[in-house]
Amino acid sequence: MRIPSVKPKDLAVVNDGTFILVADSLAEQGRLAEGASMIDFITRYDSLRNSLEGAIANGKTVALDSNLLKPPVERPSKVWATAFSLERR
Repeated sequence: MRIPSVKPKDLAVVNDGTFILVADSLAEQGRLAEGASMIDFITRYDSLRNSLEGAIANGKTVALDSNLLKPPVERPSKVWATAFSLERR
């Protein structure tokens, strides 16, 4: 399951070339605060997992558009990176 942050302030599930907006549905269920971020979603994922199916069923569907994508975590406090080579010697 792919869950991106989308503009203006929503979370979505990617399904068959569409975004299904789930943040409002999760907020209506009382599972996630209105306007919650990806950090909020990640932090509460274990308690949200069972509610996602209902949120997907009730979520608004919009066309997949890369212009709607936001960074998964805005203004991260740290950035970690790693690199490796597959080159054999």
